[in-house]
Amino acid sequence: KSSGTIYTMRLNLDQTRLLRVGIFGDITHRSKASYLYINLNTATGKYYRGELLENNYHFLNNDIFWKQKMDRTRLKNDNNYNVIYEYTFTPKFSAGISAKGSFFYDDMSLISHSDISKPNNPIDSSLHTTNQVLTTNQTQNINAFAKKLIGKRNDELSFDFDYTYFQERQDTRTQTDFIDGKYITKNKSDVFASFTPRKINIASGKLDYIMKLSAQSSLSIGSKLSAIETNNNVRFINYENASSNGLTDTSRSNIFNYKESNIALYLNYWRSFNSGVEFQAGVRGESFSYKGVEKNQNIENQYLK
Repeated sequence: KSSGTIYTMRLNLDQTRLLRVGIFGDITHRSKASYLYINLNTATGKYYRGELLENNYHFLNNDIFWKQKMDRTRLKNDNNYNVIYEYTFTPKFSAGISAKGSFFYDDMSLISHSDISKPNNPIDSSLHTTNQVLTTNQTQNINAFAKKLIGKRNDELSFDFDYTYFQERQDTRTQTDFIDGKYITKNKSDVFASFTPRKINIASGKLDYIMKLSAQSSLSIGSKLSAIETNNNVRFINYENASSNGLTDTSRSNIFNYKESNIALYLNYWRSFNSGVEFQAGVRGESFSYKGVEKNQNIENQYLK
């Protein structure tokens, strides 16, 4: 039985290509009745990658020279935390709570330029592509728990609640320009974008009671409730040109919403024998239901098992 506080901190610097920084720290505190742990870390950096590719092709009795240059830049930021607190009120009763989560940001840009020509001849045509992808997401989780020992046999009553929230969004935009040998845009630019936000909520709680019939047998009864909710809205948009408002591509876009709930009750008997053999038998009942909407179509069901 020890008590005290420990502090830890670490700083990372990486300049392999561009500067990247990471900061990590945690605190651990322990006393006779409580325990506290805090962890925080963050990492951020900018990345660059350049590529130059060349190749020769023989197509329809013609020699074709292809040259491509790509520049990729990326800015990333990742943050995480974790907090745990437990407290022992009496030798037979303790409780605690924990929270953890993350925040993520990723902004990537890719510029590609391809030239096509005959060997040792002026450029015949070019393809210029700009692709930008922005990704953000976060995850949050909270958990609360308690345990109490009852009577001389130390029967155990426990409670646990857990909630998780997840959110993510990815926005993509791609523009492709077709250019002739005189660097004049041919026809029109091909501009495409997609947006894919989604959210997920998960909650669950359970209550268990373990009755110790003897040193070698026990009877446990419990219940659990859980619920899940998911929301997705995927949109694909085509643009006539870089400055137009754009039209939604209904064949690829989709909205999907889904809810699910589950209620369970269970009873379990356990027995061990001096020979080392163990016996266990139980019964479980569940009520399950779900409801979803996808492209204006309802999906719904409910059953017992």
